[in-house]
Amino acid sequence: MKEKAVSLNVTPLSPIHIGGREQQLRGGVDFIFHQGHGKCYVIDEHKLIQELQKKEGLIERFIQEAETGEVRLGEFLQKYKSKSEYEQCLRSISVYSCPSPPTNTIRPFIRNAYAQPYIPGTALKGALRTAALYCFVKKFKDTSPFKETMIMEINKTLRDYRMPPEKKRKEVGSFLNDFFQNFELYYEGKKIDNTTPQETDLFRAIKISDSEPLDKDSLKIEGVRVVSLTSRNGWKLSKIRRGEMETQDPVRVYPECLLQGQIEFKVKIDTALLSQLQNPVGVGTSLKDFILQRAETRYPSEFHSELGLALAKTLVSLSQEFAEDILEEEKGFFDPLLPTPKDNLQRVKDFYDSQKPNLRLGWGGGMLGAGIFYLLKQGQASDVIERIARLFPQYHRPPHGNLPHGDQIFELFPKTRRVTVEGRNAVSPLGWAKLEIS
Repeated sequence: MKEKAVSLNVTPLSPIHIGGREQQLRGGVDFIFHQGHGKCYVIDEHKLIQELQKKEGLIERFIQEAETGEVRLGEFLQKYKSKSEYEQCLRSISVYSCPSPPTNTIRPFIRNAYAQPYIPGTALKGALRTAALYCFVKKFKDTSPFKETMIMEINKTLRDYRMPPEKKRKEVGSFLNDFFQNFELYYEGKKIDNTTPQETDLFRAIKISDSEPLDKDSLKIEGVRVVSLTSRNGWKLSKIRRGEMETQDPVRVYPECLLQGQIEFKVKIDTALLSQLQNPVGVGTSLKDFILQRAETRYPSEFHSELGLALAKTLVSLSQEFAEDILEEEKGFFDPLLPTPKDNLQRVKDFYDSQKPNLRLGWGGGMLGAGIFYLLKQGQASDVIERIARLFPQYHRPPHGNLPHGDQIFELFPKTRRVTVEGRNAVSPLGWAKLEIS
């Protein structure tokens, strides 16, 4: 039976950033910020050369200045052009422009060869895979030793008296990355076999198209800062650290973000490939079986007549379940925090009170949005949070604010969240969207 394509629509509810290979552009070289326009103009090298060639000797002067130091392209052009010529020049040498706050660096959104932003199907598939694995482990966590395995591995590192703290942090960090993001999971005492993923991965049979390209000038650059807890109701906007010391420079990141519109993806099921997939070695219930059983139970009519639609509905429901748990945790993070004399979180709190997203996509979701870490904060293995937190020096400092019992600061781990800001006020979290079948 040939499966029809199913359309999935993604509507941003908060700024979404999907990074490309080039993770950072530098102001004055890669782009020019124009204060009057409130925009960053990203430079096209070929167009720049063509523009410089219009005036005799200008390329030679540009090369001379570049050889003597880091040239500031905007300042260079203003020296040799009138105001009107400079305004026209910005448009002629740029590949695209974005509304932006003042900045010296930006993180570009992924774009095609024509500088049009788009969302790769792999980005959506990765978010859905995370949600599916989260729900799979959540269902079987009470009968699976995955938490006990994790505690055993972490304790092995923590009890190594020969290992310095910095190396312990790296070792535990590497283990957690494998465990919570690469999903090296255990079931019924045995590790899920990762040696033959091509033969067992259900998501190989789920084909998700890239989104249609957007207008090249359709994004906006957002200022992002880090909210860091100091106690159960105390917080601050983080500053850059140098070793053990905190500098006076605030953490600031400026990603290009998608803020509005509806993005469509086409989903097709390769039924022939699906029928060939096997279960991982030594696993009683696989992720593949878990998803197929859920699809058949919840959508029996579609499962037997239109499998692609049944699986699409199942993936949306899994994304919904994952999002509801993370939303509850995020709301619990922000709700107790009190305003400071300079900073306010009310708009972020309003977001979590009013919005009902069911998908977290792209950069900025943090540890909770990237894997199954939230499951660790529940049940008999929750004390491992403290074991991990104690590896990080900032948790040893006396907390500021109202904290009745000192050691409870460890329960707040992870204690940071990325948010967009206007001035010093936090505006919204990152990466939340509404996922629907059209």
